[in-house]
Amino acid sequence: MPNILNKTTSWIAATLFVASSTYGDAPMSNTQECSKPECAPESCPPPCPQPCPPTQSCPSEPAPCCPAWPTPVLNAAYNYPAHTQVRCPWDVFFDVSFIYWQPYEDNLALGVLTSNLTSTVAPNPNTATSSVINMAFDYKPGFKVGVGGFFDYDSWDIHAEYTWFHNQNNKNRAVDASAASTQLISSYSSNASNNYDSSNARWKLHMDLVDLDLGYMHYAGTHLQMRPSLGL
Repeated sequence: MPNILNKTTSWIAATLFVASSTYGDAPMSNTQECSKPECAPESCPPPCPQPCPPTQSCPSEPAPCCPAWPTPVLNAAYNYPAHTQVRCPWDVFFDVSFIYWQPYEDNLALGVLTSNLTSTVAPNPNTATSSVINMAFDYKPGFKVGVGGFFDYDSWDIHAEYTWFHNQNNKNRAVDASAASTQLISSYSSNASNNYDSSNARWKLHMDLVDLDLGYMHYAGTHLQMRPSLGL
């Protein structure tokens, strides 16, 4: 009986040894390799808010824009034009202005009005006062009319304007007959005595101006508009 058990035990041990060897010698093709799991992508930060006016520049902190804006808006290389845009334009414009100006010219005085006053008060018993009689420079109406057009190149424009300002100013001054000591000395007389009872002056101004200028209306900031120009 013990011999049978010993043989049986030896046979079982040999079987296990063979089975273990066979399993150890089996090729790796019959097994699945352990693949490293893919790392989840890092979440993108929200897109940068577009400033006003919009621009494509993006701050570097805390993170760059991700993803980019769907419609990039590039920074303007020159000041943005500011002229009025309409549908199907002819690129021609007209303007009319009402003006109310005061014409003025130097050295147009009619003369000097003097009054001799007698006084017994020392130390100036005899004194005299004088006043200059100036031309009456009143405000007068006028107008301007202009026509212009825009070029296709960089929104430059050309403008021509006509200014009409015709007017007449009158000045009358008479000496009071009751004031015997009052004298009127004219500025335009060659008379030796140069004393008059009255003086009348009329000044006519006919001003017709034509201006031609080349300019560019643009934004200098978000609210300020400017139009530098060159003209004749």
